[in-house]
Formats: sequence, structure tokens, C-alpha cells
Amino acid sequence: MRLNILTTVLLLNAFILVSDGFASIPRIFNHELISATGWRAIDWSLIERIIVSEAAAEGYWGMYAVGCVLRNRDFDVSGFSSVGRIDLLDFYGAQPEQVRDNAAAIVQSLRSGAPDITHGATHFENIEIFGLPYWAEGMTATIKIGQHTFWRE
Repeated sequence: MRLNILTTVLLLNAFILVSDGFASIPRIFNHELISATGWRAIDWSLIERIIVSEAAAEGYWGMYAVGCVLRNRDFDVSGFSSVGRIDLLDFYGAQPEQVRDNAAAIVQSLRSGAPDITHGATHFENIEIFGLPYWAEGMTATIKIGQHTFWRE
């Protein structure tokens, strides 16, 4: 039997805690006292910036699809090239207000349980520009939306 030491934390508005598979409750939302053991905070403004950086030129549905991939990965941002962009905040701020508003609306709808249009995809790439990525070997291509092809493990 695994023993846990419970620590209680108060969440800020911008965060949600997501289970790492340890706790039985999949998601607990803002302003709740929760156990910090086995949970991680998600910066929703970073999720919005990643969606914009990865797919601003793809329109609403292309951005929505990238958001679906993020959700399918439990909003774990590791592996997204835009996370390492030095100019991510500047790039985001330079985008039209409509693009930024769309990203915010997409994040909100995905947090509310909106459907996954990528059929469970966990990865995507623009293969016309970058070619077939090495990591796609053995994965199932699920859909192409705009310039992005989507795969699931």
C-alpha cells in the first residue's frame, strides 16, 4: 500500500491541477483546496501562447486541433518547439487580437470538454515543409487539418 503525505495548496485563477495518474480525481478546478502530492499546475496563458505560436496561420480550426493535441497530452507542453522560443511572448503579442481571442476561447472550450477533432492525436507536423518526422514511425496518422498532419501513439 502506498502512503501519501497530503499537502494542501490554494490555486490561483490561472491554474488548474492535473493528476499524474496517482489520484483518483482526474481534474480539480480553480479555488479549491487540494492535495499537492501527485498534481502539477498548468499555466493557461502559456497554453494559449503555444497554440498561437504553433498554429496562428492555420486559422481557428488549426489552432483548435493543436489545442486538442495539448489536451490529449494532459496539457504537458514538453516537446512543443514553441516552448523554447525566446520571443514567444513577443510573437504572441504581435498577433492580431482576433487570433489571441480565438486561442483564449479554444483553451476555455477544451477545458469545458469540447470534442477532440484530431481523433486522439498526440503529435502533429507540417510535413510539406519539414518532411515526415522520425517520431511518426509506428504512429497512426489520424487527420490533416490545414498544413498539419496529426498522429496518435
